[in-house]
Amino acid sequence: RLIANYNNIYGNNGYEYRNNSNKWEEIDARHNWWGENTTAEMNEGSNPKNIDEIYDVYDDNGLGFVNYSGWLDEKDGLPSGSSGSLGELKLVDASGGEVLTYDITDDKIYVSVLDNDDPSEVMVRVGSPVDTLEITLDRESAGVYTGNLSIAESSEGNNSDQVLQAPRGSELEALYIDASDSFGNQKEVKDKAYFGVTLVSGVYSSDKTWRKSESPYLVTGDVEVNNGAKLTIEPGVEVRFTAPSELTSGDDRSSGEDPNRAELRFMGQSKLDAKGTAEEPIIFRSNREEAQAGDWWGIYAEQQSAKIQISHVRLRDAIYGLRMHDIYGSVLDTVVVEYSRFHNIQNQSIYMRDWITTHIRIDHNELDKGVELGWFYNGQNQSPLSIRITDNNFLGGRLYLRTGSDKSQNNFDVLITQNKDIGYTSVNGPRKVRSEYNNIFETYEIQHVEKFDSYRDSLKSEGNSWTGWYSEQVARANINQTYVSGYENGMWLSRSSVVIDSSTITGNSNRGIHIHSDFDYLSRSDTLRYSTVTGNGTDGIYVEEYGRLIANYNNIYGNNGYEYRNNSNKWEEIDARHNWWGENTT
Repeated sequence: RLIANYNNIYGNNGYEYRNNSNKWEEIDARHNWWGENTTAEMNEGSNPKNIDEIYDVYDDNGLGFVNYSGWLDEKDGLPSGSSGSLGELKLVDASGGEVLTYDITDDKIYVSVLDNDDPSEVMVRVGSPVDTLEITLDRESAGVYTGNLSIAESSEGNNSDQVLQAPRGSELEALYIDASDSFGNQKEVKDKAYFGVTLVSGVYSSDKTWRKSESPYLVTGDVEVNNGAKLTIEPGVEVRFTAPSELTSGDDRSSGEDPNRAELRFMGQSKLDAKGTAEEPIIFRSNREEAQAGDWWGIYAEQQSAKIQISHVRLRDAIYGLRMHDIYGSVLDTVVVEYSRFHNIQNQSIYMRDWITTHIRIDHNELDKGVELGWFYNGQNQSPLSIRITDNNFLGGRLYLRTGSDKSQNNFDVLITQNKDIGYTSVNGPRKVRSEYNNIFETYEIQHVEKFDSYRDSLKSEGNSWTGWYSEQVARANINQTYVSGYENGMWLSRSSVVIDSSTITGNSNRGIHIHSDFDYLSRSDTLRYSTVTGNGTDGIYVEEYGRLIANYNNIYGNNGYEYRNNSNKWEEIDARHNWWGENTT
């Protein structure tokens, strides 16, 4: 930004002052000579307004305002007319220092105004969500005014006294109406502070409890728990996080994963115990009134900090809900996220990756932007690590699970059951997966899995995704009682051994089932039995290269291409006995 005062700025072929920045609310460009035409434009009518030779908020409402007040009447001249000075209002402590919050035990709040116009009287209105008081400030010296008023904790206002009633954790707003800003206009000047908020920022190296009696907490910078310490958060606690603005950081420590956003960090075998109840959930949210996804960073854990327990939590407005790296842990431990709601999330609700030696349970949650787990490596591998993802609403977010494919690191036993509204779903690498009663509306992709079992998973696409089921190099899979509809291809099976049983593949715009393989996977073949393949846009079944689909006791009819198209010259015969082919074919 360029503060420009008492200059001659005119006669340039573009704008005289072009502010192309959205980082500053206002730029000081007062008391300049702008040339005859621009000066005439400024002199005509009221101000401020859109000036042809100045590019700012009037041209793009995402930019800052160029304050051109007090313009000079000629080159190297004097300010034309009489302009005022915009006052400055602050909520302060008894010594005059600006405050972010007043303690719940404080019985007074203090106000200061600086106004170089030196008005004869300064009145300030201070309000809470339930009460409002107006006070007249004392003039300490020219342009300097101070005052105070009494405050008390209450959830109800009382207009009959001179005490400002304010609920614990509420926002206080002070308002000063300046009679003359730099353009000579009346303008509102505001400041805000909090009442009864516990400010937190810094490092905990020993156990700490955030208590309901001290709630709400306002996190102004990264809170890091390390050295094996445990942070316990009681039911009913509300934790707010400062949000970055155009001018200020949301992290007063400028540390962690994002120097501009506050986060809860768990390092060095530290622990989190955040267990609310259905009646008293724990709340994590932005402190911004109009909150945005990404106002704060999220909860972060690494360096063997695997003891994370989250239950009945309401977490919103973050980049991540929970993100974990290299958590290791013990086979006796389980990372638990249950009965919680993650809303207004920018990236993922839950993101975990790298080395792990503990179990994971994610159940009965609402998961905006979904879950991403991987790459995962089983750090001990002698016994399987369980991953349980059950009874969640993904709110359209994706589910991504990937482990290392090396058999010395992929000993995971995965259960995915009774989840709904899942978008793109990918499972890659674990030895054993069971999937059942899930509702998915994009592709379900399985790759490099030794044993995969699906029961009554429903795949219904609303946007004609490329394929419903996709398998790649799956050693053994059983897909039982699935329903697949609305995709370009219902199933695309490649270099796998998949048994499709008692299922329906219908209403897909291209093929029902596409089978592909190559010479390296001669021993693998797919089987279709007791299923229905009908109403697809081209072929019901399409086989190419070394792919083959044994199809027995199915209903294969009414597809708009071939019912079974064998496009492979690699096999002398394919078994498609004992099927119903429709009335005409029969």
